[in-house]
Amino acid sequence: MKKNLYYLSLLLGLVFGMTMFTACGGGDDDDNSGASGSTSGGGEEGFTSGKFMGPKRVFGDNLLSSYGGSSSGRELTYNSDDFVTSIKSYRIDANGQKTYSGYEYVVSYSDNQVIVTYNRPNARQETYTFTIGNNGFAESWKTDAYAGVGTTSLVKCEYDSDGHLTKLTVYEDGIDNPETWIGTLTWQDGNLTKANHQGNTYNVSYNSISNVTGLYHQANLGGDMGDFYEEEFHYMGLLGKATANLVNSYSRSSDSRTGENAWTLDAAGRPTKCVTTTTESGSSSPRIGTYFWTYR
Repeated sequence: MKKNLYYLSLLLGLVFGMTMFTACGGGDDDDNSGASGSTSGGGEEGFTSGKFMGPKRVFGDNLLSSYGGSSSGRELTYNSDDFVTSIKSYRIDANGQKTYSGYEYVVSYSDNQVIVTYNRPNARQETYTFTIGNNGFAESWKTDAYAGVGTTSLVKCEYDSDGHLTKLTVYEDGIDNPETWIGTLTWQDGNLTKANHQGNTYNVSYNSISNVTGLYHQANLGGDMGDFYEEEFHYMGLLGKATANLVNSYSRSSDSRTGENAWTLDAAGRPTKCVTTTTESGSSSPRIGTYFWTYR
């Protein structure tokens, strides 16, 4: 069951991670949280087919220094080429002080591969090996779970001509076995409007605010999704272009869950804060979440 949640979360993390704002912004640190957002320095200028171009292709000059929620966050480090080299997790206490938790993503680059090692303080590691396709984004990735847990799995990605992810095919029990499931993502006018997986449908609406930073935020939809999908992959620039606009609201068919966002922007039009109100069938009161982003 947990493995099935993992692969469902791959789709949902991508769908709502680039669009929705309903879970803890930084995620819990234990086992984790078109108009592409490109501005000057980003976009397709200088793009080389089959070569990973780094996060500036997606985010332009709006690279994050940190992001998170009220009690935890992530801190990003870059090399001289503006490629992400590590993402560290930290806790935020009642006085606003942060303490590093020991969870860290370490990134290395070799030819057409990006290798991400996820380190935990209990000495467990997971290794993700991304293969870059002709469009410069991840064509596939292989996951090697820590010793004694799980099997080597494979995820294959498909994109549209604008660099938006449109399909995920997951091979759960080993790369030589038939696919476990297929998820599809529908885009319109640069925005992800619908996702389908195993009969469950997610619909998204947008406001008129441009997503100038290519913002991503992970959602917790139907179980502990934040414990399985790493939104950090998006901030490394691996998983294609973001939405053209910021999300106004969303709905999910399985439990009538809805979410609405209220945004705070800086003088450059970049999101710095989002307050999300989430309601769900059978719940007596809505949940309120507050999230933040800081830029270099």
